Amino acid sequence: MSYRYLCDVTEQGKKAIEKLFDVELKLPENWNSMAVGSIMLQPDMLVPIGIFALLESGCTEVWANKHACLGIEPGGDDRIVEIFVKHYADVLCTADSRNVHLMTAGTT
Repeated sequence: MSYRYLCDVTEQGKKAIEKLFDVELKLPENWNSMAVGSIMLQPDMLVPIGIFALLESGCTEVWANKHACLGIEPGGDDRIVEIFVKHYADVLCTADSRNVHLMTAGTT
């Protein structure tokens, strides 16, 4: 099927995917010498994986819609966020690096 893309996965990418799905991946052999394995991904998974990858790489916040995500680094340029929000305000969601427990409001 042409519905998925073959993606080589680096160690950092593998950690982001594992965190997203809360699983331990056992990837098949890689196709690229810089990768630790390969995975077939449906295109709609690229933004969720991108959100986790940006948070794992040090971004304090991620702005996303169904087509793109923008990572906010500590000390980043606020004008970039303003432009992104202006063009995508009706379809944006945000993510930060904390999980909040709904019953106790504690962070993990």
